[in-house]
Amino acid sequence: MNTKSSGFSLVEVMVAMLLLSIVLLSALKIVHETFQTDQQSRYYMQAMLEINNMAEALQAGDSQFQSTWRIGIKKDFPKGAAAVVKTGNQAVITIRWFNKTAQQEQHLSLTVAA
Repeated sequence: MNTKSSGFSLVEVMVAMLLLSIVLLSALKIVHETFQTDQQSRYYMQAMLEINNMAEALQAGDSQFQSTWRIGIKKDFPKGAAAVVKTGNQAVITIRWFNKTAQQEQHLSLTVAA
């Protein structure tokens, strides 16, 4: 009588499923963290562009641009705020926003000739 069976035992299948689950959860975590890092990079890039826009407006003498610019910052950034502080012939342009991932405020500033 031949008692040898072919195939996988239930324990082997369960161990394989456990390993597969661990690998898939790790991959999902990496994708999630990558998405969050990408989002913060986009905020930094957008802040740089917005600061450059304000610097150009200051150098061109466009005084009305500042109010619409601040409204746009509030709308485009989470808890966004913007400030332009003029001191003599220089101006410090700052954009602040809330980083949800790190649970802290982020900011970017630039000093330009006004």
